[in-house]
Amino acid sequence: MLKKNLIVSLAAAMLLFNACDNSEGESHLKTQQMLDDGNYQGVIAHLEADANSNDDYLALATAYMGQAGYTLLDIIGAMLNNEDDDNLISLLAKNASYNSTLDLQKAQDYYTQIVSRDECTQQDVSSSQQDICLFMGLSAISKISSTINLLAGDISNFGIATDDKLTATTCAMQFALNNSTQNISPECSVVEGSEVHFKTTDKSYTSLVVEVNNESYHYLLTSPTETGSRETISTSGYCSTSSFTPREETYSSNLYACPINEDPNVEDTTSLSLLKDELNNGIDLITGSSEEDSNLKESTDEYKCEVLNGEYNNNSCSVDTTQDIGDQETIDYLKNQNGSN
Repeated sequence: MLKKNLIVSLAAAMLLFNACDNSEGESHLKTQQMLDDGNYQGVIAHLEADANSNDDYLALATAYMGQAGYTLLDIIGAMLNNEDDDNLISLLAKNASYNSTLDLQKAQDYYTQIVSRDECTQQDVSSSQQDICLFMGLSAISKISSTINLLAGDISNFGIATDDKLTATTCAMQFALNNSTQNISPECSVVEGSEVHFKTTDKSYTSLVVEVNNESYHYLLTSPTETGSRETISTSGYCSTSSFTPREETYSSNLYACPINEDPNVEDTTSLSLLKDELNNGIDLITGSSEEDSNLKESTDEYKCEVLNGEYNNNSCSVDTTQDIGDQETIDYLKNQNGSN
């Protein structure tokens, strides 16, 4: 995982944030006080409708990260408490809720109001812009942790021991990707169900049940693409097709896996694409913001090598780390971390 070299860069980024929010004016002071108090909803209500400056965008991004359960101090603390870098994902996910992934997406949207992702890849990026790019990279890594938290039964097992729900999840992803049982684990029994239509969002999916060790896990699939490939929807808990509330923790016959996206105007959040994009974006953004920090760049290269199932020795990976992480590589990463191939 990303090593403790990040801590120095994070400390610098915190200084940038304080500098950005020490602007004069009652509104800025009010915003800073709410952030200090952890009143993230207050910041969002105060700024979102009329945000028009980099200070506003940075404050809103920070508020959404905080509302998602993530702060720079949380990330630093996770790294300091992570002796061997093997379980950073589970440490980062400890405060995540089912809507953390959507909040982190909003945080990223506000960061890109300050610096675009394309600008982060340019050679002439200023030091302050590099820090915002680092923020975006860290929000991407946080988004990975919050998403995996939805996919696993016990996030503390990630990277350490096999988790039955994560085994079922990787089987569901593999089934959707291939539109068949090809390459799924023999531990999984997969049964495709009928169409499920949610009235609140007017969206339809196909139900899927995966059984592992006599336990059933429920998923929703998107419609097939032209190639026949599908994806699993990001879900949390169970709900009826007429209402997303209440979200029940336990499945019963009149309930279905419940999508985390409750907004009919927002595109579906799909687990595989989200993880793949954030693995690529997070690594690229952190690497791009650390061109002058060889240790940090080495750390991100090593992490990407791990995701691509390579071996890292003497600052070199056994596989090409300039390649993008694809759908199958993302599924294989989850399988490898779960100890189930």
